[in-house]
Amino acid sequence: MGRRFPELHNPEWLRQQYSVEFWSAKEIAEQIGCSESAVNGALRRAEVLKLPTAMHRVLRARLDREREEGAVA
Repeated sequence: MGRRFPELHNPEWLRQQYSVEFWSAKEIAEQIGCSESAVNGALRRAEVLKLPTAMHRVLRARLDREREEGAVA
């Protein structure tokens, strides 16, 4: 029997979304259709370092800004 949310069992995918794309746990949960607490548990099991919310938001904003500037250039 397959797992309902296979992304939650894929540490590389979780790291990419949370630590590279800077998606919040809430955004990841909305994307795959599970609860935020399920994402937080998966991040913990995958040993993904949780960033303070404010830092996470700043890094996401910077990434978005860099992407916008790169698309314009």
